[in-house]
Amino acid sequence: PFWNVKPQERISWKPSGGPDGRPYMSISSDDRDPAEATFRQYGLRLVEGGKYRISAYVRTKALTTGYGGVSVVNHGWYKGASAGKLPPDTAGKWVKLEHDFTCFASKDGTYSLVAFLTKFKGTFDVADIRLVALDEAALAKTERSPIFAIQSKPRLNAFNPILGKIP
Repeated sequence: PFWNVKPQERISWKPSGGPDGRPYMSISSDDRDPAEATFRQYGLRLVEGGKYRISAYVRTKALTTGYGGVSVVNHGWYKGASAGKLPPDTAGKWVKLEHDFTCFASKDGTYSLVAFLTKFKGTFDVADIRLVALDEAALAKTERSPIFAIQSKPRLNAFNPILGKIP
């Protein structure tokens, strides 16, 4: 349920600096050879025929790419819905992309949320990726991501003594 990142050397997480101080992910390459990179969250369960909105804030700098963006894709990546076309350079500003779509079929009923670039050079920053159910069917039947259950579990962290020093 967490983000799967490939390749790790091209993608970094920034704890702040996104829109309204939010964290963001940055994908960059200044290599002579065009690169590829993705980060995605697998195993989302959506409702075929349900209405959804995908959105994200993006910031780009000197970006050239064969194909890329923020999308929801079905199992096997046979079909997808994009938040919108990536601008090549946003002049340091965060731009919101969003798109409403009707959910398409997926072989096993699972979908992935993915930010990706193929054959790219430049920088692509992305923050606040959202997938929101818009109609009654989608609201009633979309399974909540298991990541929320994990985040809400109580945790106990020792401050004194330091956790690593407890025998």
